[in-house]
Amino acid sequence: MIDPQAQGQGRFLGFTPRQLNVGFLTAVGAAAAGICVWLFAFGGLDSITGDSTTEEGVVDTTAREISNADLERIALRPEQFPTEYAGFAADEDNGPLTLEKNANQAFDPIEQRAQFESSGWVTGYDAAYRDRQPAPDKAFFLDTQLDLFKTVDGAAGFFTTQMAEATQHQGQAKDNVTEVEASLFDVSVAEQSAGFRGHYRVQLEDGSQREYWQIGIAFRRGRLLGSVTLAGLELSDAGRQVLEGHAADLANRLNNQMTAALSTR
Repeated sequence: MIDPQAQGQGRFLGFTPRQLNVGFLTAVGAAAAGICVWLFAFGGLDSITGDSTTEEGVVDTTAREISNADLERIALRPEQFPTEYAGFAADEDNGPLTLEKNANQAFDPIEQRAQFESSGWVTGYDAAYRDRQPAPDKAFFLDTQLDLFKTVDGAAGFFTTQMAEATQHQGQAKDNVTEVEASLFDVSVAEQSAGFRGHYRVQLEDGSQREYWQIGIAFRRGRLLGSVTLAGLELSDAGRQVLEGHAADLANRLNNQMTAALSTR
């Protein structure tokens, strides 16, 4: 068992906060997590509420006004996590995301900010939790992130663009984090969705190295993106499969919670 307090103030498992920034859509400074970009034709960015219907005339619940309070209600809470996550504690900076804070998580913050702006990003919400008693071969980090755009087209374009280059950082390093390998896998959540597996090697300040996996599922419902990201230390194949199952269950729960929260005033 690893004592996170023994790793030094402001650290967790010896990682700096920057190295542990593992939200799916901007992931480990997106440098390590490698979650960024798909091509799509942007359009309709002059609309404030987005389209009112989706495919086959289904009503888009995200067409209504959405506040940060709504996003907070949608984000997953500890009581909704699997029992294995009972010891997880909330990060101090959980809450609404600014454009600057969101973009600074990326491999290239300047490019990411430009993509947010051109896609009509409005606001976001991040809720991250970490294990108080982390150990190898299980999750030590769970993150839920929500990103709201002005229009359905803007959200769809941004999502598609993010996934198009999701694996482009293999072999690259930033903040002493190297992306060893990365791949996408198929999932089916809401209107657009994708799963991500990333394997990372972290160089710690004492010269030692640690390895971890990131498992993420991101999806789009109307003009709102949601993602669930899990990180596990030195996972076995069986441990990685467990995290993938947890990620799938949590992503579906987040999608259902999104629908329920936005269907009522």
